[in-house]
Amino acid sequence: MRKVSYIKGFSRMKKYLFGTNVYSLIFSDSVPEKWTRYWKEVRSKKKKLIIFEMSISEIFYINSSDYGFKTMREKLELIKYLPGSEILNITNADAFQASEYKVTLRRFGISLVDSYILTIARKHNARVVTTDIGIKQAGKTIRLDVDYLPRFK
Repeated sequence: MRKVSYIKGFSRMKKYLFGTNVYSLIFSDSVPEKWTRYWKEVRSKKKKLIIFEMSISEIFYINSSDYGFKTMREKLELIKYLPGSEILNITNADAFQASEYKVTLRRFGISLVDSYILTIARKHNARVVTTDIGIKQAGKTIRLDVDYLPRFK
């Protein structure tokens, strides 16, 4: 039997990194059927959800007008401390890579937080789950695993 080697820093467990608007769907209990398995896998600790503080800030300000500051703090605390969640720190190398993506992938209209999503997903071998077409296209360009579902209002 062939021994499988793993790159240092990569876990055998698949990781997900959700785009900001995916959290809006989660908070409103409108997770599309196609994605319910991702959320269930995270909640049941079968898969890891990776998150970083900059994305938490964006999730907070985008959703606080719908839920209020106090409720958003509570919702984000629950997400951050799910047993399947992993809160990551941003390094200088991440900042430089995200800035490079922001410049080189600007044709896709990605935000700075989006460029960090791409950076962190690449670094941690995570699947990006997004409703953002720009992240989908930019991720495809840099050969990331991206699952995209358009968001209809």
